[in-house]
Amino acid sequence: MNTEKPMAGDTAQGEKLENGSCASASGGALGTKAFNTPMYVHVFAENGEALVTGADWMYDKIEWATVDDREKNFEELDLLPRLEIMRYNLKHFVECVRNGVGPSFDAETSTACVSWVT
Repeated sequence: MNTEKPMAGDTAQGEKLENGSCASASGGALGTKAFNTPMYVHVFAENGEALVTGADWMYDKIEWATVDDREKNFEELDLLPRLEIMRYNLKHFVECVRNGVGPSFDAETSTACVSWVT
């Protein structure tokens, strides 16, 4: 892991759950460029499991099943191009600064999302 010099887009969230298990999610260039693709998050939960995959930090596929399913479910997301997403994020940031408001997706929302998934 790159600990000396942060890379652009670094973000991470870790969560320790009541049952003793842990969950983590990353959203940017936290390690080496060699591990930039493919990316995955494998989620194990009491009532099922999911595998979310993608490339270059853009998760676009999910396979999931509940404990009662006999076969996996598969969904693929149509993502916007990375440049368009970056433009939207930058525009949103500038609007927040101009209007003196916080972002629509903050640390509390991120933590709640990780807790909900796990």
